[in-house]
Amino acid sequence: MQSADGSWKVAKNGEAITAGQRMRTGALSSATLAFYDGSQARLGPNTEVSVDTLDAQKSGPRIILMTQWLGDSDHEVVSSTEPGSRYEVTTPSGTSAAKGTKFHVFVSSTLLVRFNVDEGEVAVTSLNTTVVVIPGKSTLIVAGQAPSEPMFRLAGEGEVFQIGGTWRIGGEWLWTNANTVIVGEPQVGDWVVFEGRFFPDGSRFADRIIFLRHTVRNQFAFTGRVEAIGATWTIGGRT
Repeated sequence: MQSADGSWKVAKNGEAITAGQRMRTGALSSATLAFYDGSQARLGPNTEVSVDTLDAQKSGPRIILMTQWLGDSDHEVVSSTEPGSRYEVTTPSGTSAAKGTKFHVFVSSTLLVRFNVDEGEVAVTSLNTTVVVIPGKSTLIVAGQAPSEPMFRLAGEGEVFQIGGTWRIGGEWLWTNANTVIVGEPQVGDWVVFEGRFFPDGSRFADRIIFLRHTVRNQFAFTGRVEAIGATWTIGGRT
């Protein structure tokens, strides 16, 4: 958590957060922000957010406004009957507004933003253009552009059989472009996880491809008597 003087300190479990504070997670770490009305924001690894406005009381309008600067976050927003309630996540490339819904926000280092919706509806706005994303769909915002038309999303994992403009991952053919986020420099034979969208013509586009592990195809094993050890070992006549 960032203090008022700009310095950072390790957050403690159950520590209270006030408006104006900034939070970030490291690699292989996560954090959950629990608000008074029961809404939650879960921050994934290497994620940075700030709480801009916080008025989440047990009665009356609920107002929770955040900015996500980087990384992944999952939001579970409790439904409110108050007309003045707001739950919004602003990013460097666009803003999402939700009421009683579950959604995911991804912000890349190049300010590419992706909004996924699991329940309810989320209105995503950029450059005076608003699209409404319904469950099972996602929209993408490239820095300096309006949000894309919401499309059904796809996700999976598998072995890489082809890379380049078109990838083959497991049984899926996925095309890519300069906006595709590729993490970890995966190569043919490696195992990856991917997120993408179904286009109206039936084609599949990869928004993000993440390396998981290298292929094990080139490994070998044998048994035998140890004949020499050191920097070079000889086992069963093999050096």
